[in-house]
Amino acid sequence: FVGALNRAELDHLSKLAKKSEAEADATVWFGHYPTSTIVSPQPGLRSVMNSGLTYLCGHLHNLHGMAFRMVARHKSGLREAELTDWKDNRFYRIMAFDNGVLSFKDVDY
Repeated sequence: FVGALNRAELDHLSKLAKKSEAEADATVWFGHYPTSTIVSPQPGLRSVMNSGLTYLCGHLHNLHGMAFRMVARHKSGLREAELTDWKDNRFYRIMAFDNGVLSFKDVDY
């Protein structure tokens, strides 16, 4: 039910974050598990990703019908947006990045 990153994996993500900061206009992180369900060594995954615009994930789907809009801004500044699933709930996300601003819309098909 949880994800796990070891030191080498977190260091690799840290290097990618630094490279992205130097070479890209913006970074959008994505993965399967929400950060609240990922175990990692210090300084932690959220800290490594905090220079990105957002982290997109979807593991919890819609919490068995209890949550359809799962968006958070963490103390580190990282924004996290989890999307319910396509298989059972038929949701997808449309995103646009323009002049440093990220916007998105979750669509029920």
